[in-house]
Amino acid sequence: MTRAGNIGVRDYAVEYPENTGLALAHLGEAPVGEPDALDDWVLSRPLATEALTAPSRTVTRAQLPDGATRVVEWTGGDVWGTEHEAVVDELSKAPEPVIVLSGAPEPAAVGARIDIGERVRWDGRHTVIIEIPESLRSEAAAAVAARRADAVIMTE
Repeated sequence: MTRAGNIGVRDYAVEYPENTGLALAHLGEAPVGEPDALDDWVLSRPLATEALTAPSRTVTRAQLPDGATRVVEWTGGDVWGTEHEAVVDELSKAPEPVIVLSGAPEPAAVGARIDIGERVRWDGRHTVIIEIPESLRSEAAAAVAARRADAVIMTE
């Protein structure tokens, strides 16, 4: 569908209305006729993974399972470079079923966290949550919609 940071859910729905419902089907029946409502709709969808259940895709740290969550502050930059393979490998093999990626609030740092979250999700064993500032809410919705993250923690 979309990659967070490249095109938001709203813009995708405006440009490709015929594909949006299919692209968001994993979250339920999307209100594709209301593109301005899609970000909130995506983030309001229930989360149900083996490791975590929540009423929406926006969670808080208090909702995370004690002893089963690894919180990682990502400060590394480009996660697609070979120098970060060890970090991705480590997180992909982490015994904790929930991985939270936190870090700086700048858009580039958020994008890097979404990228590493996506790579960790590829193994299918972890519930991946990205901390994202409220000011980047559309990126949060796009990350969840495109299955690059399971959920988000919205920060100030």
